[in-house]
Order: sequence, then C-alpha cells, then structure tokens
Amino acid sequence: MSRSAGGSVPARSGRGGTAPAGQQRESGLLPGAPLELFDDPGSAHPALDRFLSLPSGEERLLIVRAPMGTGGPWLAAGWIAAGGVPEAVPDAGPAPSADSVTGLYGPEVRSRIVVWDQAGTDLDAFIDRVGALLDDPHGGRVAVVGGFEIPVNELVAAFPTRLAGPTDVLLTEGEIEAYAAREQDRYRPGLQAHVRGEATGHRGLAGAGGLASKPLTPLQIHVRTGGWLRAVRILLTDPLGSRTARLAIMSSLMRWLGSRPDRDMIETAAFLPEFTEETLEAFRVHPLVGLPGVALSGLQELGLVVPCTDGQWRMPTLVREILQASLTDTDPQRVRELTEAAVDATTADAGVEATVETAVRKRSWRRVTELLHDHWIDLYLKNAPALARILERLPRHVLGGLEGTGLASRLVTSTRPTGMDYRPSLTPPDYARDELAQRLRARITATPLVANRTTVTYGIADMAHCRLSGHYTEAAE
Repeated sequence: MSRSAGGSVPARSGRGGTAPAGQQRESGLLPGAPLELFDDPGSAHPALDRFLSLPSGEERLLIVRAPMGTGGPWLAAGWIAAGGVPEAVPDAGPAPSADSVTGLYGPEVRSRIVVWDQAGTDLDAFIDRVGALLDDPHGGRVAVVGGFEIPVNELVAAFPTRLAGPTDVLLTEGEIEAYAAREQDRYRPGLQAHVRGEATGHRGLAGAGGLASKPLTPLQIHVRTGGWLRAVRILLTDPLGSRTARLAIMSSLMRWLGSRPDRDMIETAAFLPEFTEETLEAFRVHPLVGLPGVALSGLQELGLVVPCTDGQWRMPTLVREILQASLTDTDPQRVRELTEAAVDATTADAGVEATVETAVRKRSWRRVTELLHDHWIDLYLKNAPALARILERLPRHVLGGLEGTGLASRLVTSTRPTGMDYRPSLTPPDYARDELAQRLRARITATPLVANRTTVTYGIADMAHCRLSGHYTEAAE
C-alpha cells in the first residue's frame, strides 16, 4: 500500500471493506460540531515545529494521547495541515458560518480529527470509521485524540500510525518564550519586551487586590506549569493567577489519571523533590512508604515530570500541589511520613546538602534537626557557607535546638558566601574564658567514647574552634 500516494487502506478482515461516504458522518467523527474542539488563535501549536522535526515515516494516522488542556487537538490539526490540506469530508453536515471560522484551521482539517471520547464503546465500529476516513478518496491525514483510554494497540495493528504523548505537547521554556512574544497582543502589552530582556520597568496588569504584578519569566512559568498550555496562558495573562492555573490543571489531571491502579503510587511520588531511578527506588523501599512504587519512565510517559535546564527531571509545582492535596487534607500523619521518606530517599541519592535543602523547603523541622546533628561535620567541611545559609533560614525554635554548643551562632557569624571569614582575636586567647570552647569540651567529656557521628562531630568541632580561636595547645591535645 502506497502511503505517499494516499492509497487505499485495505479492508480489515471481517469488516466488509471500505465504508460508504455517508457512514463517515457517524458518531466518533468530528464533522457536525468540529469548531469547539480547540481554541484556534490563528497560529500553530507552540510545540508543532518541534514535533514535526522528529523523525517519522509516511504515516497518515496520528494518535495524540495527552491530557486535556495541553492543546492535543490543536497539535493534531497542525500535523494534518502540514501533510497537505485535504478537502472537507463529503456530506459532513452544515457548513460553518463565515464568522465562526476565524482561525488557521478550517473544517477541512477539523473534520479529520477523531475524538475517542465521542466514540462510544464499540471498538470495531470506531476502527472501521477511522479506516473509512483514511480511505477517503479526497486523501489527507487523520488524527485520533483522547486520553489513556485510546485503543492504541488496536489502531497501530490496523494502520501505520505515528504517536504523540504528553512530552510532545507540553511546552518547553523556549516555546513558552516564543509563544509569549508571538501572542503578546493577545495576553499582555509589553510582554515581548520583557521576555527578551528589553524592558525592566513594566509592572503588568493589576492583579488581585489591585496590586501591580510583574510578568513572570518563561522559566518561572515552566517551573510552575510544566508547559501545560492552558495554565501557561493563564499565567501569561495574570502572573498572580497561580490558583486559577492550578484549578485549570486539576480537572484535566484528575481525568488523565482516572482510575489507574498505580494512582496511589503516583500521588506519593509527588513528595519527592527530584526524580531519578535511584531516588525512586530508595523511596519505594523506605519502610514508611509501603507501596510498590512507580518508575521514572512511567512518570515521564504521563507528563508528570519534565526535564529542566540543569538536566534534572522535576514535577511542576502546580502538578505537585494537586497530587499532594488529597493527602494533605485527609491524612496529615501520612504526609509527615512521606515527607520524611522523601528526605531519606534524597539523602541516599543526592547527598546530605540537597536533602537538608529539601527538608527546609518542606518545613520538616524535626528531620532538619536530625540531619544537622547527624551530618553537621560533613556539611561543615564540604561547604560551611552553605551550612550557614541553611541555619539562617531556620525558625528560632529549631535553631535553639541546635544551639547547645554555640556552634550554630559561631558558624553564622564567621562565614560569608564564598568561604570562612577568619578574624583573629584582638586580645590574647584565653581558653579558660572562652565560653564556646568550654561548652564544647564539657559536651565531649560527657559523651561516651564510642566511635559514632556524634563523637566525631564534637571532636572535630572542638579542634576547629580551638584552631580558629588561637587555642593551639588545647587543639593539639
């Protein structure tokens, strides 16, 4: 069968050959009400060029399996049009009025997009309709759009097919920037200048409460939305509209996940700050998790994690908030357990510094205290300024629990962003009157002489303080 010549699709066995033209109007095909399928602003989907640049064959059928709100039908329309605009499907119902066709894609493109959600439950009839549309003598490409319920295996077995998933429709940071510049009149005056760095004083439109809002950068929008088109549009229009954007994603995300058997595992994984196979495995086997776990490839396939500029896979902020919300409202104790498990899993893979940062960000203060007590010396020796910055962010009641020796205060006051700030004493050192030195020595004396992190930490801290304070004789003891 010649695909480039737009040849016929052979009749599938037991299906009676090509369907008459009149059958092409039956339910499952968009003719009849195609114009409400997607918002067409008169331009292509921002990710279309990236998708068209991917290697492909001469397939005439595209399956777009992606969440609502990401522009899947819009991308499909662009792919159909890129293959040559066919004639409208014959006898497709009343022609739309001139006022209703104002975008880039007319009924001749929209009539070749099939929505699985409108197909009912008759799989054989649905595949026959797709085959009839592909066998249309007027030619052209055809697209099937929908969620995870699309019968991909059956369609791929029946027709040469190209596939598109969430990663193909979710916008990258660069695509958000290009889209914002292209649609500046549609969203916000001066946005193009902002994203290009040509204007710094633009304060945007008044947000909630009449407060002026500065346009978000493409990176900020990508971190929050992960490139979900509907949410991107909202934040371009209103930088203070995170709640509206979250609600826009919520409905689509809940439908996208549906009744998946691994939904609980997906929701628990939302407590992880970063995603690698090693971190997910450490999280899965943690005794507080108690679930089989989910693979990184599964989260990528669902579009729940996106690649960032530093090469890491992360979950968009709004997606994370939505997935965590049900547990946050119904089971606070479970939230605390998963937060602790996430911190431990990150420690095993990303190191102590990243783990402490995660615990601080999640306000898991008990875990912060435990980590600093257990790994103080590691952090102090590797990156004392980073440790000092962490301490400055802690609430007073947490810092008080770390201040038994006075090390926290000494560290904060003796570091700067690039290193330790060594300032020799202006008076001769007096070990007997050095309060911090005395507290450290008392703590060491009271600690059992067992080889563990506690004794090593206090011992090295005592020696370091004595050296920095000029107590060289005591440091050598």
